[in-house]
Amino acid sequence: MNGKRGGDALVGILLLGAAAALILKKLGYWGEIRILPLLWSILLVKWFWEGLVRREVGKMFFSLALFIIANDELLHLEALTPGTVLAAAALGTLGMQLLFPQFGKNHIKTVFREWQGKSFDKGDILFYRNNFSGLTKYLTGEIGALNLQNRFGGMEIFFHEATPKNGELYVYVESSFGSVELYIPAEWRVEQRVSTAFGAVDESGSCDSNGAYVVYIEGKVSFGALEIHYI
Repeated sequence: MNGKRGGDALVGILLLGAAAALILKKLGYWGEIRILPLLWSILLVKWFWEGLVRREVGKMFFSLALFIIANDELLHLEALTPGTVLAAAALGTLGMQLLFPQFGKNHIKTVFREWQGKSFDKGDILFYRNNFSGLTKYLTGEIGALNLQNRFGGMEIFFHEATPKNGELYVYVESSFGSVELYIPAEWRVEQRVSTAFGAVDESGSCDSNGAYVVYIEGKVSFGALEIHYI
């Protein structure tokens, strides 16, 4: 069972449990139940599951932190919410990513194999990492795949001097607490399915939907932004 199906199944089970709890409450067999916190907690459990399956450390820690905040009275953890729990989640995320930088790094192979029937050898992937600083790269030559990891910083990647290998370029972006800016020729076609958790994906300008070169962008952004500029 893949991460998405597993997450959907988990949420389905939790929703059935919530439905049963509401019926029991109405019949007088259950105590006080608040529907909105209950649904919010179910969503947070789903996010935690997705983070666990996809090896997204930030998603795991912050979904757990928000779950604790939403249920602090039930868990008797009012003294830790919200500031201490959120700070611990941020520090824990950063610590895990610095201690285990390879965690989730090979994800680019699986996502594009699932999406486009494409797999890569290790030597086919350009890899850039940025932590607590700024990084600017002007790509040149023929490129097939690009893996970008950004933590607490900013990245700027320019594609106008590069050529997609066999007409296709696969980009995987993983960014937390920072921003990644991609400058892509407007005559190229871009398809993206980047997931966000307390983040955003913005596009400036427009690309050519019939472009000869295609860029596939996959990834995850948390507490930051991915900006795609068409130049």
